[in-house]
Amino acid sequence: MYRIGLLAPFRELPGELGDTIAMAREGAVHWQVITEADDSHALPALRETGSDAVLRAGVERMLRWRPDVVVWACTSGSFVDGRQRALEQVARLEAVAGVPATSTSLAFAAALAALDMTEVAVIAPYPEPATTRFVDYLREWGVEVASAVHMDSPSGADSERLSARDFEAALAAVGADRPIVIPDTAVWGLQLHRELASRLSAPLLVANQVTLWHAFQLAGMSTDVEALGALRGHAAAGITRGSAN
Repeated sequence: MYRIGLLAPFRELPGELGDTIAMAREGAVHWQVITEADDSHALPALRETGSDAVLRAGVERMLRWRPDVVVWACTSGSFVDGRQRALEQVARLEAVAGVPATSTSLAFAAALAALDMTEVAVIAPYPEPATTRFVDYLREWGVEVASAVHMDSPSGADSERLSARDFEAALAAVGADRPIVIPDTAVWGLQLHRELASRLSAPLLVANQVTLWHAFQLAGMSTDVEALGALRGHAAAGITRGSAN
């Protein structure tokens, strides 16, 4: 039985993650540790959300459960200070946990590399400053962002309330002719993927999809799971491993 440990910012993650873990070909269970921080998408709050002290406290609470992989399941708290900081966060989680670790931001980088995607459109639930940081982060990985829309959700609680209908205008604004990336693990992204992906001519990548895909990879599990969409059966390129120094 594989054990996937999720560090969840502010509040419990959408139930779709547990549902998808239950679909894995191998037996798998998960446990969430809720990390302490303010539920805000303002940049200073995001830095505190992903601070070393907060992450260390979270992973230390998880150790007795003996996870096979630890996942910092937060996009904004892992990209806010760029690629190098994202790598440092995960390296420190691995040092404490003694098992492979990833974050949602690193999972996005690995997923885009696995699918050989070098140009995307971004629809971010965040306010403009956080959206700009995410665009800059993707460019650090060699991914050009052709267009970006910010939806001004001030917090994860606001993002969680977004539905496919809320994203339709943003989809029209960025167009459907290139891959679309939607960050934020608070969004019910896998449900969004089920409702919207078939309408698009290019792949749709959402935060909870890439998070679980990368976690399965690092735990040694199969990614042949329908809910993973375009990532189903793909192997990670390994670009996010061993690069923090």
